[in-house]
Amino acid sequence: MRQITKRAFQAFKTNYDFKLSNTEVRASNKQTLLLLFGNVIARKCRQSGIVEITTAGWDTPTTKERLKPFAGVHTIKHELHLEGLPWTGDWTVIHTE
Repeated sequence: MRQITKRAFQAFKTNYDFKLSNTEVRASNKQTLLLLFGNVIARKCRQSGIVEITTAGWDTPTTKERLKPFAGVHTIKHELHLEGLPWTGDWTVIHTE
């Protein structure tokens, strides 16, 4: 896993702002967002603890890399998968705290 991914995920988990290259975490009292190239690919509701992910329509190696700490996102035979099951890349709840 790349250092930028580790650092962004840590900032996301601990609700701290972070920005490096094409990756950014924005934290507020209500939610924490993970952005890649300006597209939100993960969000957490601070009140409920619900975490959701999406590819934001970009099923790229970089998007999958940034989502790795959240869930097993990968491609099998040119088809996107989440935790071993086919996935459209749409918003999906992956965790509640």
